[in-house]
Amino acid sequence: MNEAPKCDKTPLISVIVPVYKVEKYLNRCVDSLLAQTYQNLEIILVDDGSPDRCPEICDRYAQRDERVRVIHKENGGLSDARNAGIDAATGEYLAFVDSDDYVDAGLYDALMHALLQSGDRLALCGFQKVTDEGALIKKTPMRFPARLSEDEFWYQLFFPYRDLGTVAWNKLYHKSLFEDLRFPKGAIHEDEWLVHHYVSRAGQVSVVNECLYFYVVRGGSITAQPLSPRSLSILEAFSQRLAYFAEKGKARAVTLGMRNYARYVVFFLDDWRGRKELTKEKSKVRTDFLLEIARYLGFAGKADRAYWFAALNCPMLLRRVIRLKEKRARKRAQST
Repeated sequence: MNEAPKCDKTPLISVIVPVYKVEKYLNRCVDSLLAQTYQNLEIILVDDGSPDRCPEICDRYAQRDERVRVIHKENGGLSDARNAGIDAATGEYLAFVDSDDYVDAGLYDALMHALLQSGDRLALCGFQKVTDEGALIKKTPMRFPARLSEDEFWYQLFFPYRDLGTVAWNKLYHKSLFEDLRFPKGAIHEDEWLVHHYVSRAGQVSVVNECLYFYVVRGGSITAQPLSPRSLSILEAFSQRLAYFAEKGKARAVTLGMRNYARYVVFFLDDWRGRKELTKEKSKVRTDFLLEIARYLGFAGKADRAYWFAALNCPMLLRRVIRLKEKRARKRAQST
């Protein structure tokens, strides 16, 4: 990356790293944090009852560098570990890093510089999906304005590039954004629940147009697992976000949010096709989506209504269409 201008002020950043069964990756992760050009960090390693050598590795780092703090706790899952880190943090700013990932040395210099320049309370950057060995899998082009209003965030960044907007770990937050706000314990896709809360509170979002976070795609990670009944929590998160959009009168956001909900309805129903043991869960997906359709039918045009009902009635066919459109979009992105 191009070297970010050094910050005149150096507020303390609390970087929260949940740790569970990642002894193969943990050293690379923590070393990348200790190598930050922005030095005023406290690195909170939350050992979430990891059964491998992770607790020992965490303690060794704490002995080596006074910026590293370790919390040992019983296993409670990713959200619970993040929440424990938030509660223990003493920094003016918060950041999250997954312990199987790693970051560019200039990540927090760049994000903090953006916030101090703009006066905003939330900043984000791009990320690269990489293999265990660091080979590039995917990199989203970053061509956004340096600042986005809340509505610009939804329409220019979040809906076109949902992964950039949703994930917790490519961002730097003023701690006030998390006042009375915590990740839902036990939920998969926990990031989905909070984004509309902290973006609404922030009002403006600063953007660093560089991919400074390295997201490691590995087979054993939570997000690499197939959809399971536990994954249904993502639909509850979508429902809450739709209610927020409707309450704020963001009609376009409601229709875009419903398209996204419908997309996941397609995934669930197609993935679970023929699985009799999941009859109850499939019925819940259909019933809940029909309730959402009833709530937001007044926001929809003919095309949206057709899409929503197609998700319920022919998910296998619609999934083929979705895959084809995504394949074409990837080709366009690669050619630009």
